[in-house]
Amino acid sequence: MGSEAGAASEKRKKVFIFGLDGASYKLTSQWMREGKLPNLSRIRAKGVGGRLISTIPPSSPTSWTSIVTGKNPGKHGIFNFTQRREGGYDMQIANSKLRRTKAIWNILNEAGRKVGIVNLPATYPPDKVDGFMISGIPSPGQTSAYPKSLMEEISDYKEEVDPMLCGYMATRDSFIEELRSIEENRGKTALYLMERYDWDFFLIVFTALDRIQHFFWKYMDPNHPSYNPEEAKEYGDTVLSFYQKIDSIIGEIVAKLDEDTVVVALSDHGFEPQYRIFYLDEWLMSLGLLKLKPRSTYTLTRKLGPGNVERLFYFQSSKNGFLLKSRKLMKFLRDFIAKKALMSILPSFNIKDVDWSKTKAYCGNYFDIYINLKGREPKGIVNPGEEYEKVRDYIISELYKLKDPETGENLVDKVYKREEIYSGPFVDQASDLVFTMKHTDRATPVSNPEALIMPSPIRSGAHEALSVEDGIFLMAGNGVKQGVEVDVRTVDVLPTVLQLMGLPIPDDVDGQVLTNILEGVSEEDVRLQKESAYEHQPEEVWSAEEEKLIRERLKGWGY
Repeated sequence: MGSEAGAASEKRKKVFIFGLDGASYKLTSQWMREGKLPNLSRIRAKGVGGRLISTIPPSSPTSWTSIVTGKNPGKHGIFNFTQRREGGYDMQIANSKLRRTKAIWNILNEAGRKVGIVNLPATYPPDKVDGFMISGIPSPGQTSAYPKSLMEEISDYKEEVDPMLCGYMATRDSFIEELRSIEENRGKTALYLMERYDWDFFLIVFTALDRIQHFFWKYMDPNHPSYNPEEAKEYGDTVLSFYQKIDSIIGEIVAKLDEDTVVVALSDHGFEPQYRIFYLDEWLMSLGLLKLKPRSTYTLTRKLGPGNVERLFYFQSSKNGFLLKSRKLMKFLRDFIAKKALMSILPSFNIKDVDWSKTKAYCGNYFDIYINLKGREPKGIVNPGEEYEKVRDYIISELYKLKDPETGENLVDKVYKREEIYSGPFVDQASDLVFTMKHTDRATPVSNPEALIMPSPIRSGAHEALSVEDGIFLMAGNGVKQGVEVDVRTVDVLPTVLQLMGLPIPDDVDGQVLTNILEGVSEEDVRLQKESAYEHQPEEVWSAEEEKLIRERLKGWGY
């Protein structure tokens, strides 16, 4: 590592990471070339940049956790927004207690470094860190921080945009206004915290790019089926304006950092247009793999005919739309209609509706499929071994047959058996199959049980197959080379940051130190510490009422 003086200097190095949830390499690169993102361009010009390759699936809790642990989900234990609760069929929500290994803040604290973490997904409840931590989604709704006294200092901090505004009962303008206000406030909070508290490592995640691309992609994409030239005149630059807003906030913060602080800007995944929605539950039923009880509420729902909750609440057809001024009235109407129609946005049916004695496969979150396995599920009917593999292979074969009803192109990009993409002690907690689709996201409930694939009524952007290799990674500062183009995996971030800060890397991480972007560091210089740390055990985090609230918030955000 060089002289003792050099090593001491390395140990004092600070790192500031800007997490840009959903920032697209394709869009960012284009707008940087056009001079529209000057602060990100400055970081790139002074250092290195390239693509960030996300996890499978490219969901925020999974990929961000891989970023801060340096490990694949089979080692850190978080596979999606929700995952099957061991010994049951219900899905538990991603939270910090499901993370089964050390994160970067644990490692840094043990080395005597102070940390600041703001709005990182899957950090509720917050860890007791030497420094401070403000939890990100999912959470029950109130912002949670450590130390608790921190919330008195930042009492106006808001975690997320109101789910009621996410494409359901709001105008486009009100959604934009609130989303922009939240990120401006988050930037001011970061400026306050970085000056108020001592820190060696600071990570803050801005979520606006993810939210705005989900709902406003169609206005900037002439190839999108829902593109409207007249609407594009007013909203065609909305996505760009949010990239520029975040770029501006980054500039304000970087201006306050000293020259020895290494700056990183990265995303957890990229983005792509969403043309279709796929009713995975219905598809499994059509194959005879998922069976419901004859008198289930879901069976009754299907008899009500076309129309679903998403379409009922899609009031954005004009600029002002159909906006109810009273939030309480909006919530009452939403709940009233949902109950009367025997519908909910997620999940499409209750666990009690399933006839487990005849069900061979069921789905979890996004594009996860579980096999109803004997000895694992409470009422499993599929035998381990040959029958298990036969069911998985059949589902894989059928998934690859799915076609876009208009273009005739394959909808499924890739299907993975869990052991193909995960490794480690927690692989058995993953779904049995994971798949990604092209320009297609999952949605429930059905509006027509005969149509398994339909146009997307609200969301026009998604992070699926094409977004896996569309994340961004930029790094600049003392010890970082200039002008190198690099592809970075989520798991490479932690070991590279630890190397920069002069700390040994745990030998059980899956990532590698990116020696090709660091000055004066070779493979031989990388120091490993012999440690395998699976110290966290899962535990209940929130009450049943809190969990219900979190699920409602996730529904509102479109997850």
